[in-house]
Amino acid sequence: MSDFGKGLILFSAGLVAGYLGTRIIENPQSKARGLAVGAISQGLDLKERIMTSVEKAKENVEDMVAEARQEKDGKIGIAEAGKETQQ
Repeated sequence: MSDFGKGLILFSAGLVAGYLGTRIIENPQSKARGLAVGAISQGLDLKERIMTSVEKAKENVEDMVAEARQEKDGKIGIAEAGKETQQ
């Protein structure tokens, strides 16, 4: 079978699966809809936990950058003061 034929079969199967999925989920009383809502809810919770972790990591990196800049500025200040006393 050619690649085109395989692609056509897979495309058709996807269309049928999508159609059946929408028909099952449209019914508010179906278990599939309840499962889908539960899965989406858990996905949203996971997203929120990940975003919280990312924000904490971002704050930690910003703090480290600020500390590094202060340390660098302190070393530059000490080196310049040493040059002034030598002159």
